[in-house]
Amino acid sequence: YCADVQAVRHHRRKWLPSRGHQGDLSEEDSRAALNYLPIPCASEESLAPARSVFLEAGGQLDALGDWYLTRFLRANKDLKQALKQLRKTAAWRAKVGADEIRRRVREEGMQPCEWPRCPELMPLVVVLQTELDTFMGDAMLWLSFEHVFEPAKVLQVCTEAEWFSFSVHLLEHATYHADRLSAERGRLVRWSLVSDTHGLGPQHASLPLVFLLRPTMPLSDLYYPELIGHAQIINA
Repeated sequence: YCADVQAVRHHRRKWLPSRGHQGDLSEEDSRAALNYLPIPCASEESLAPARSVFLEAGGQLDALGDWYLTRFLRANKDLKQALKQLRKTAAWRAKVGADEIRRRVREEGMQPCEWPRCPELMPLVVVLQTELDTFMGDAMLWLSFEHVFEPAKVLQVCTEAEWFSFSVHLLEHATYHADRLSAERGRLVRWSLVSDTHGLGPQHASLPLVFLLRPTMPLSDLYYPELIGHAQIINA
């Protein structure tokens, strides 16, 4: 674990310029060069109908609800599309119990070790959810597969239903803490995903694993928009 934390910090220095400069540029010029603009919370004009539609459809909102809704409003081209996605999301969340998971994260401080099958799955992939602020304003989420990832072991430790539940817990945890950071920093915070694929090769290809993962692959786009701001794959 300590070695991976050091790796994250090392690659963060290599991959992202440190705060305040990019080469010889000032912080202001560096951010302009990267097209970086802080994303504010959506306007009340947009939030009001979004709240109404989401709640009427059975959704639940907490004190961070405006930042949660902002993700849907930003992800869609117009308000009508955002409201349509919010209706579908509210119904889906009620069906899979996502609101209860968020409540437990918020009120009980539920940790990953409490997720379904997490003790068995976590040794197979290194996940570091940090609050390191990247140069683009997002928080860094680090995945590493080296020397630990074995498709056969993943298939042995969980069923499709258990993997689905694990994935929803992960997404709820990530969303709540992204909303919390947004409220604390006064701008929309998303996760900046860095996947270190060093050590992955053809021997890790597995059709049964694809079938296990397939039901969860569209969840982020369908029900968790603007959760991932940037994604990088290194050592491919």
